Amino acid sequence: AGYATSGTLIAGGTITVTDAISKIAAANANLQISFAKGYDERPVSRTFKKGISGRVNGRKVDNIRVDAEWKSGTSGKIQVQSGSGKRGYDLDIYMEVTDINSKQDIINWVTTHPQLKGLKSGELQKVIDGMWRAYQSIPK
Repeated sequence: AGYATSGTLIAGGTITVTDAISKIAAANANLQISFAKGYDERPVSRTFKKGISGRVNGRKVDNIRVDAEWKSGTSGKIQVQSGSGKRGYDLDIYMEVTDINSKQDIINWVTTHPQLKGLKSGELQKVIDGMWRAYQSIPK
């Protein structure tokens, strides 16, 4: 649940653990406490569609995927990406969740985005379906 480093106690876990640590700190005025962010406060990221292929900026790309990343509530973004961190991204675009009110908003965004113009209609439909599934899964 925690560890001490030169007079600083770093803890994570439930409120019960942190309450107990606070009582220990109150008894020992020299002890400083740092509470790490809880898991529930971190952004959540999930892939909703992968295996999409098409041309991006004139180059054939086979590993396009749709991801969603959100924090608490409905704030977050739905991303269309390819590549990875080390190799770089051939495609890395996103739509804010707050800009979506219906599936039509996603359709309009996908069909007019310049970086997605090289995808055939079937692949565009996969992006739309993945983005819609991602949007529906975000906690409201």
